[in-house]
Amino acid sequence: MAVLECIKRRRSIRKYKNREVSDEVVRRLLDAARHGPFGGPAKIECQLWEFIIVRDSATKLALTHDNEERKFVASAPVVIVCCADTTKDPAYRDYDITVALAVENVMLAAVEMGLGSCYVTCYGNHVAHERERELLREVLKLPDHIRLVCLLTLGYPDEEPLPKPLRELDEMTHFERWKGK
Repeated sequence: MAVLECIKRRRSIRKYKNREVSDEVVRRLLDAARHGPFGGPAKIECQLWEFIIVRDSATKLALTHDNEERKFVASAPVVIVCCADTTKDPAYRDYDITVALAVENVMLAAVEMGLGSCYVTCYGNHVAHERERELLREVLKLPDHIRLVCLLTLGYPDEEPLPKPLRELDEMTHFERWKGK
């Protein structure tokens, strides 16, 4: 499947078939993640992403932290907890962006493989959600130097969401300088 087709077909999937996702498929998806761009020189120590694969039902349920909008997380066959190791490049600060770029590779590769996914924010910088973030850190037993960026649910889709409305290109495109309101 062409890259642009994957981009246009990708949807946030919140309902999955009761079908296992093999370890081999997960490994192939994580291989796509490690090919994501990262800030800094092309050195292994600058590749700061870390992934925790969660299949256990009780752990997945705990990751919802009783938030009604996140109940679908517990029903996903796989949840990939996407993190950044802040010791890999201590001067670097765009941890969330670097991990999100790697996660987008996973999401697009999942489309190509017939899988669905949903990026679930972990309230990384929102002060109103400190308690939820701490609960997730406790469940996952994350050390202080590991930054929790997002959860990524993964499985075979049991729904076909419609495309979201998109802004017109001319509304959001500026040439040479800002033209708008």
